[in-house]
Amino acid sequence: MCEALNERIVHSTEPLILESRLDLVEGDAMPAELHFVRWHGAMPVFDDRSWRLEVDGGSGRSLRLGIRDLRAMPSREVVAVLECAGNGRGLSGWNAPGTQWNLGGVGCSAWRGVPVMVLLEAAGLDPAAAEVVFTGSGDPPVRRSLPLSAVRDPDTIVAWEHASEPLRREHGAPVRLVVPDWYGMAWIKSLLRIVAVREPWRGPWDREEYALRGPNYPEAPRLSTQLIRAVIATHDASTVTGFAWSGAGPIVAVSLSVDGGPFMPARLYPRTGRGWTRWRAAWHATPGAHVLRARATDAAGTIQPDPEDVPPNELGYGFNGVVAVTVGPAPATR
Repeated sequence: MCEALNERIVHSTEPLILESRLDLVEGDAMPAELHFVRWHGAMPVFDDRSWRLEVDGGSGRSLRLGIRDLRAMPSREVVAVLECAGNGRGLSGWNAPGTQWNLGGVGCSAWRGVPVMVLLEAAGLDPAAAEVVFTGSGDPPVRRSLPLSAVRDPDTIVAWEHASEPLRREHGAPVRLVVPDWYGMAWIKSLLRIVAVREPWRGPWDREEYALRGPNYPEAPRLSTQLIRAVIATHDASTVTGFAWSGAGPIVAVSLSVDGGPFMPARLYPRTGRGWTRWRAAWHATPGAHVLRARATDAAGTIQPDPEDVPPNELGYGFNGVVAVTVGPAPATR
């Protein structure tokens, strides 16, 4: 199933899976109604009056907080990119199972909430804690851990606001985890519990559901930070625009190739927060079809690879090869 609904592409209605149309995004961030959605089961229903978040710092005591308690605490706004680990699966050529995303399994928005470390410290964080386990609503419950290094990032927050409005049910209300630079499996929706633990925790969402499996990955590492990617969002006879991001650091360059020619530098716009980088490149379209390719480079020196250089895995995660986009036939220019 793949059709347009409310300016998004519908892959499934049960569970709800909607893909963003990046050509509709204006500026640095997208509104909630354009943002992609990925559920593994039915969306939970909560009553704000009775919902509680349990926070256990591992020191023998815990907190139970309602939505009003969280909103009364010091908060921060974080602009960050949320990307499904399977984004691009439908273009990989790997014939992997799962949602056949194009390149719209991603969104960049502002999120507001309380830093996780503030909550853990209030609950008495165990000095010997190594990881933190987050549990979201589901049947069975969705549960995944983060290393303490990621949790200590002040931009890792429990968010109740998305794109300047209360968090919508489709995006994980009443609160969800925001983990900048990490793939979406770490951004636990409809959050219920936060627990600090001393030993590495590996549940199904770590070992099976979101791990790189197959001959190229004998140790089946679990997924973590987003891989570098540039995408083409719009094009006309003279201009190509798009977005680029990387979990390893800011984007420092994007280049565009036309019809297999050399990659030429694009103009980069300043990045907002830890969001994506908008880019723009000039070209001169001639009549007929043309093939465009965009490639990104980040501050860590990582260059987006060619598709054949991305090692396949059984579940189709992390495909970030440079994607060829065929456009045209273009009108003649004068």
